[in-house]
Amino acid sequence: MRKVRWVLIFIVVLLSASELYGQSYSDYENQAVLERQRGNHAEVVKLATRAIETDPNEYYAYELRAKAQIELGNKSEAIADFTSAISRGGKSYYDRAQLKREFGDLRGAIDDYTQVIELNPTKDLTHYEPIQAGSSPTGEQLFVEDRKLYLYDRPYFFRGTSYFNLGEYRQAIADFTKVIDLTPLGVSEYYITSLYNRGYAKVLIGQKESGCRDLSKAGDHGYTKAYEIIRERCN
Repeated sequence: MRKVRWVLIFIVVLLSASELYGQSYSDYENQAVLERQRGNHAEVVKLATRAIETDPNEYYAYELRAKAQIELGNKSEAIADFTSAISRGGKSYYDRAQLKREFGDLRGAIDDYTQVIELNPTKDLTHYEPIQAGSSPTGEQLFVEDRKLYLYDRPYFFRGTSYFNLGEYRQAIADFTKVIDLTPLGVSEYYITSLYNRGYAKVLIGQKESGCRDLSKAGDHGYTKAYEIIRERCN
């Protein structure tokens, strides 16, 4: 009887081990994607980690784990995972740039935004993963119809703000101009902000007349903060 009991225990352990370790990279990845859709971010981390242990050369599991780490507030770990994904062929430069900017690494963020722009010189950015309605990979509110705008105007906008915060106003002006040229009014939430930022940057480098016109346009479209700069710098 005791022997039978030990045999049964051995079988249970063997089956459990088979279930745990017998799955493929794709199995773990697919399960992680499903748990991400359910909002179970801690479980995504576990499953993505198992996928990585199964095949450490595939980049997507690192991206999945990084995005889950963001949701869990583990942003340093997310940067490390995005870096691992990039070194294996992933294109997570935008997500890593957003985190670097948040941590104050503006130079590092600029480098990553530049990579996004250089990899995608046109508006054809469809190789990026689809963004679900409601939020972007970095947690920003976003709608499905804004998908391509997210991909081609935001790297310029956030690179421009990084340049602005570093006091490199001419580079900032160039990027804000690109946002304005790429995204007509009413299409991008960053159009009016770019008008304001470009106008302020122009004023700071002595291009007062042109800068004040940009600020006035931003004010016309409801960006009331522009009037503060107009009162201080344009009259």
